[in-house]
Amino acid sequence: THDLLLEVCMAAKYEGNSIETHYTKHEQTNPDSQLCTVLARSFADIGDIVRGRDLFYGNTQEKEKREDLEKNLKEIFGNIYNNLVEKKEEAKDYYKDEDDKDPNFYKLREDWWEANRKEVWKAITCSAPRDAEYFIKTACGTGTRTQGRCRCEGAKDDDQVPTYFDYVPQYLRWFEEWAEDFCRLRKHKLKDAKNKCRGDHDGDKYCSGNGFDCKETVRGNEHFVEKDCHDCSYSCSPFVKWLDNQKLEFLKQKKKYTKEITRGGGSKKRGARASDDNGYESKFYKKMKKKKKYVKVVEFLDLLSKETTCKDQPQVGNEKASPVDFTKQANTTFSRTEICEPCPWCGTEEEDGKWKAKQGNCGKEKKYDKYYITEIPVLTPEKGKFGIYQKYKTFCNSETGAANGGKGGSDGGGGVGKSVAAKGGGGKGGKSATGGVSQIKTWECYYDKNKESGQSNDNCVQGTWDTFTQGKQTV
Repeated sequence: THDLLLEVCMAAKYEGNSIETHYTKHEQTNPDSQLCTVLARSFADIGDIVRGRDLFYGNTQEKEKREDLEKNLKEIFGNIYNNLVEKKEEAKDYYKDEDDKDPNFYKLREDWWEANRKEVWKAITCSAPRDAEYFIKTACGTGTRTQGRCRCEGAKDDDQVPTYFDYVPQYLRWFEEWAEDFCRLRKHKLKDAKNKCRGDHDGDKYCSGNGFDCKETVRGNEHFVEKDCHDCSYSCSPFVKWLDNQKLEFLKQKKKYTKEITRGGGSKKRGARASDDNGYESKFYKKMKKKKKYVKVVEFLDLLSKETTCKDQPQVGNEKASPVDFTKQANTTFSRTEICEPCPWCGTEEEDGKWKAKQGNCGKEKKYDKYYITEIPVLTPEKGKFGIYQKYKTFCNSETGAANGGKGGSDGGGGVGKSVAAKGGGGKGGKSATGGVSQIKTWECYYDKNKESGQSNDNCVQGTWDTFTQGKQTV
């Protein structure tokens, strides 16, 4: 057991050193991050591994390493168990399972962690700065806060571990950490977008997320002016994609929370006895239900929204963005924000040093000579999917391999569309041959010969110009 403690403490010390080194650089650009909290999370992860409660196995290579580690831990605790029962007969009765033996030694591992967690905490905080304090102001036994290096005050008080993260179900810790990271990253990405799209001072710039100067652009009249707005597009484009991906992750987490609460944290991976995690996870969820706190997912989401990082409003200059509220509709929480929206439909006007949208009836309908319109079928990736295959899987798996088609264009512009339509495609981006939603979206493009070359001569809309109304997607 001493050899095991030495190995675990050495691993914890190395982990703490690594975190402290990277944190020093990270803190310079992320002052809202907290070292002791980061260490506490890693401390809890180590505890999960020691007790055989870790849910994360990573990629194939990482999974193999974790399986080898778990195999070694079983062997080590098997030796500890054998030594115990040889010296103390009552130990055999104390640690016996329903089947007279627990092959994974979960109960023994829980007890080992309980007895040695204070030493592991000392090891992981060994390199913590003397001014590092845990965020809970009453973390120590005397009702006081930590006194530097994330530890409690006094010669013997450093045996106290100021965190109980290691007894919080792993899934809840991950959800909380995910929320904090989302709020922190959103804040910094918003600040970057604000600087690139609005400038350092109010009224300096007014650029749209797709790279147009909103001071001169009038979308309703297809008058688009770029000027010095490329940086705004480069900032907003990845930001919007990131928000879309974060929304998908959030919806998965939200759904899983309800399942976790319902089944009380039991894990299928362990079997009847082991799924109870020696009672800690089920006790944790039972206490939540008994106190009637956070039983409903909206209550837990409200708690996440009150995280300091989430409730603070990102600010650049005199402009503030709304704080994060996970209890609202996902479309609101994960929206692209006003900064990355397209330019106002009818243009803008200056008022008190700021630019505001003009009100009007410009360009609500468009009627063009059909002769100058070309239909172009566009193969569109499925939103929220990663990798080229997943993005176009529906299209590739259609009955004919090309059954999601669009309609060929006039004036020779839709050759691809004609070919697809001939094979039984989905017309103008409607349904595919297999009954699903087509990934071929038909666009109509009109060439305005009355404008000088280079002045937005080409105007395209998804769908058809004869059914065009304000707000439809155009390029």
